[in-house]
Amino acid sequence: MKKLYILPLLAIAACSAPHKTSQTSTTSNSSVVLDGKLWASVFQQKAAEYKALCFQAYNIAQLRLQQALQQPSAKPLAVVTDIDETLLDNSPNAVHQVLQGKDYETKAWMEWTARAEADTLAGARTFFNYAAANKVEVFYITNRDEQEKAATILNLKKFGFPYADDAHVIMRQPNTSSSKESRRQNVSATHNIVLLL
Repeated sequence: MKKLYILPLLAIAACSAPHKTSQTSTTSNSSVVLDGKLWASVFQQKAAEYKALCFQAYNIAQLRLQQALQQPSAKPLAVVTDIDETLLDNSPNAVHQVLQGKDYETKAWMEWTARAEADTLAGARTFFNYAAANKVEVFYITNRDEQEKAATILNLKKFGFPYADDAHVIMRQPNTSSSKESRRQNVSATHNIVLLL
């Protein structure tokens, strides 16, 4: 029986719902609302525990991949991963928005991704290069828009992620659901997906 492992990576920051409080802190000419997004971003950027959790998640992923490599497969093996807060860290953009007194804005997000400056999460690059070294293809399935594709590939290549190309970076298409299931099914038609991250 074929096993498929799903690893919930780094859900701490992603699951923090914004919570507005009446506390404010004055910085130069603006007022900053201290809310969940700011604290989650600070935790993501500074906490040793967060870094340890990233390493732990990717170490478990590597262990599961090693186990999958021992099993016969009629199709080539693949790992399917998200991008944002799974392998690229967008917390600088979140902090920038909070310091401007703003929440998520599509225009600001597009400007951020166009810069291709998101750094990596601890352990990510090592794991994905381990997968590639063992001939396991990596498919990056993201809900970033198609217009962000070139910059996304550039950002991945900047940090040496394998399979950072048009065929393996799969964006959300216009006027489609945010569900990634149909895109994963397309990959599974030709590959044996052994890990979802």
